[in-house]
Amino acid sequence: MEQLLERVTFEDPATHPLRDRWEETKREVQVLFEKACTEEYERRLDYYRTCGESDAEERAKREATLIRPMLTEEREQRLAVVWAEIQRRVAAVLADKAAAEDSGSDESRADSSGR
Repeated sequence: MEQLLERVTFEDPATHPLRDRWEETKREVQVLFEKACTEEYERRLDYYRTCGESDAEERAKREATLIRPMLTEEREQRLAVVWAEIQRRVAAVLADKAAAEDSGSDESRADSSGR
């Protein structure tokens, strides 16, 4: 569904720069998400190793896994904010394009009527 929505949103070639920005943003946010997940695991692992826990890796993995849904939600919220801005910009690009096409057709009608 998401891919279909994106395909329709960026169907017009005039919106392709915005599509490219959206794709880059999704990649960047995913990298940040993965980094945050890794940092959470490493932070917890360091804590349990410092405490001398024999099952430090297991505990760190378990707790990092519990935090992952929260980080996923943060990722989705970031993307939702960016997507709303992208949609606003797509609408503006398409409106400008339609206005330019309308003014171009008005000029061609005026030229053909002899004005």
